[in-house]
Amino acid sequence: MNYFGTVINTIGITLAAIICVALISSLAAYPLARIRGRVTTYVYMFFVIGMIIPPFAALTPLYLFMRDLGLLDTYLGLIIVYTVGNLPLGVFFYTSFMKAIPVELEEAARLDGASFLKTYWYIIFPMLKPITGTLAIFVTLSVWNDVVNPLLFITTESKLTIMPAVLRFLGTYSVDPTQLFPAAVLASLPLLCVFFALSKQIVSGMTAGAVK
Repeated sequence: MNYFGTVINTIGITLAAIICVALISSLAAYPLARIRGRVTTYVYMFFVIGMIIPPFAALTPLYLFMRDLGLLDTYLGLIIVYTVGNLPLGVFFYTSFMKAIPVELEEAARLDGASFLKTYWYIIFPMLKPITGTLAIFVTLSVWNDVVNPLLFITTESKLTIMPAVLRFLGTYSVDPTQLFPAAVLASLPLLCVFFALSKQIVSGMTAGAVK
């Protein structure tokens, strides 16, 4: 099932999606957490509503949109799909976390002449490491375990991610346990290696902000 090729594809797409989701959602959450008003409240509610929309309801318009942009059967198209799909969760995470960061830190940066973007990049973003780690876990699981989106947006077999490759390897109408169990172990093996290597960081990220 082109194991190493599909694993490399999955890792690359996952890392790109994590970076895009972290940057875009944190930039969107920064003004939502600091500016109080009806407009920001409505924008925040708009993002939260995106979390309750069933993913399957957006497949058809998303496919047509990607077709019109010419991004079908490309890594970039699949990265955009995963980024957009995880943006509501990222905005929700970052907005809640940023509200607990003292405003005095930003005021001190402004007194030193830092602009809005410099304050975000040098003061706020480094403090978001725990929640970024938690968000990265959710994005990784959503990308790694996804079957529908790669099958819908990718047609070249060499560009597939790990789960669709496992599905094609097992077949459609019958499942052989002697093939199912080794394929399942191989599919989850990279995630297990990452978990054991970064277990301390993962646990600290998941428990960040639990006790105030």
